[in-house]
Amino acid sequence: MVGQIGILESKKIEWMAEAYNAQIALWIYCGPVNYAANIHLDITGPNFLTQEVIDTMSGLSAKIIAEPIKIKKGYIIPSTKPGLGIGCVNEKTLSKYPYNSSRM
Repeated sequence: MVGQIGILESKKIEWMAEAYNAQIALWIYCGPVNYAANIHLDITGPNFLTQEVIDTMSGLSAKIIAEPIKIKKGYIIPSTKPGLGIGCVNEKTLSKYPYNSSRM
């Protein structure tokens, strides 16, 4: 959700849902930076239900960020570090996988 509209707009949608007693179930389809932003929405929303993901933050996703996102027994362990809690993005790793719009 955050990847397309940003954190503030996502929070506004979350607040609108809360006003109607609706729960939210975010879906992560992007990389680890988007993943971390979604986790922040999850833990700050009283109407959070579940976080849907297709990546367990292993392999390449874990190498892209300095502080990998931790998942234990199916539960995301939120970081207590500042910002998004993922440290710096590893530019050297990302440079090995340049964006290619012709593949779209």
